[in-house]
Amino acid sequence: MKPETSYKSASLSLEQNTMPDLKGLSLRTLMRLTHENSIRLNVNGSGFVVNQLPNPGAGLSKNWTVSLAGM
Repeated sequence: MKPETSYKSASLSLEQNTMPDLKGLSLRTLMRLTHENSIRLNVNGSGFVVNQLPNPGAGLSKNWTVSLAGM
């Protein structure tokens, strides 16, 4: 999947207050996505997302923090 397609898909999920599947996104792209959507980010590692919390499909509230592991 193209990174821009993944970004658009993730943005749409966030607009619907649903956690998107962020695995495979670059951390740089993810930082842009979270900044634009006022999400607090907790990152461990670098490169690309390999694990995330909350899990994809989880409902999100206004004050959420996303924890990610990069590789």
